[in-house]
Amino acid sequence: MHQQHGIVPRMEHYACMVDLLGRSGSLVEAIEFINSMPFEADALIWRTFLGACRVHCDVELGKHAAKMIMKQNPHDSAAYSLLSNLYASTGQWEEVANIRKQMKEKALVKEAGSSWIEVDGTCSCNDYW
Repeated sequence: MHQQHGIVPRMEHYACMVDLLGRSGSLVEAIEFINSMPFEADALIWRTFLGACRVHCDVELGKHAAKMIMKQNPHDSAAYSLLSNLYASTGQWEEVANIRKQMKEKALVKEAGSSWIEVDGTCSCNDYW
């Protein structure tokens, strides 16, 4: 990318690759890609990977991703919500209850989703609960 197009890959570029690999179900390849990055993966990378683990019902890799997010930011409610959703998708209801209990004990609430688009320099943002 750098040699052909003169663009130095940033974290966002790596996140897109993790998303592509995750969506295709190539979770092992995605985690190998994360581990080979020239810098430490941030929470965005790990949340992207955790979401793919939920889609493909891979609890073990999902738990690893959640652990990495919580290591960087113990109060990241998205990590808890995504992990809870992963457990729910695999029918592990006791684990779901355990995660929700942890969220309550830490006073974490699920953040609202949002989307935005910029057109002609004007940004429009919508929040979703």
